[in-house]
Amino acid sequence: MSEAAAQGPRAPTADEAARKQLLKQRLQADLARLLLWHPFTASLALHLEIVPVRDSRVGTAATDGRHVYFDVAFAETLDDATRAFVLAHEVWHCVLDHAHRRGGRAVGPWALATDSEVNAVLVRDGLALPPGAVLFRERDGDSAEQLYAWLIEQDPATLPTGLRGFDVHQPGPGGMPPGDGDWVEDPDFVIDGPPGQALRRAWKERAVAAERSARERGDLPAGLEQVLQQVLAPPAVPWQRVLRDFVRRSSCGGTWSYARIARRHLWREAWLPGRHGQALELTVAIDTSGSTTPALGRFVDEIAALAREHARAELTVVECDAAVHRVTHLTKTDVDAWCHTARRDGLRGGGGTDFRPVFRLLQRPPHPTQALVFFTDGQGKAPEHPPHLPVLWVLADRTDEPPVAWGGRVWMGA
Repeated sequence: MSEAAAQGPRAPTADEAARKQLLKQRLQADLARLLLWHPFTASLALHLEIVPVRDSRVGTAATDGRHVYFDVAFAETLDDATRAFVLAHEVWHCVLDHAHRRGGRAVGPWALATDSEVNAVLVRDGLALPPGAVLFRERDGDSAEQLYAWLIEQDPATLPTGLRGFDVHQPGPGGMPPGDGDWVEDPDFVIDGPPGQALRRAWKERAVAAERSARERGDLPAGLEQVLQQVLAPPAVPWQRVLRDFVRRSSCGGTWSYARIARRHLWREAWLPGRHGQALELTVAIDTSGSTTPALGRFVDEIAALAREHARAELTVVECDAAVHRVTHLTKTDVDAWCHTARRDGLRGGGGTDFRPVFRLLQRPPHPTQALVFFTDGQGKAPEHPPHLPVLWVLADRTDEPPVAWGGRVWMGA
């Protein structure tokens, strides 16, 4: 250990303090350029206080939802365009609520997943991707949750090399000091903790206001529309948990065997079984009868969320009232386009309700499916006896009841 490290952390020097002031001027100029060329993202950046620091706990850049911190030594290695990109990157971590969405996921792969999700958004907004920035282009359109599920299944040797992290997702004592062991702690760097519920709600309200303003001006970037749908209309159903529990209870997600080891756990010396089986194949039925008309938009939003929360799901969507009107097979890459069309053109139906034609459809080969998820208000006739496959009734409101006693159930209004 060097003598400097043994003496503990030091405060920024007078030279570093002067460099911080110069960096703040540059960052304000970066924000002005963003307002000119990327006004949507820049309007959201105005809600963050820009704070230059010289702090080993940061090392690069970080945000707590209130401030965006730039370490001066890191920022001095960036050109103007890359600095502006990093500023925009921190903004979208806040908008997309990544700190809260992480849950119990491992920090490393979650950081890669969220960085790729953010950088895909910035590319849609027209920003140039800096060399080495994380972006898994073959997974374009995936949510951070889907990217995380994919990443932990990968052999690290198959991932791209030279990926560059432009920010730290959990700033604190785990920061990386310079090679000489010099450790700096800046009193301007203060993080109280992850964003609370009020701050997370404020970011959603800011996104709503920015979206409304951009639409009124007619300059909402086309590539951001899909992203904003996810931010402004989050799912009412906790699909990640519901699908996990439903798949486990119904045994429709493949079988576990030590004949195939789960490589994602080997890094922590855990010898765990892997999963056999193909992608989860779900039939998703939408009750389009007259009584569900007020809920159809929410049904579409929930189907989009369901697809995002299961990285390997393939959906067969059935639009039905008293009869089956349309059947559409969707892979993961088709879901967003289908949702856009459904919102624009509507769904087929509008008559009475009878669930039985859907169950008769599932009896006709070939119809490979492992489970049925039925979106409805529960008002209709269903088969007296359960079918050969698991069924989950997704009910529009808490007061709705499923049409029969069998099958799982979850309420969108819960």
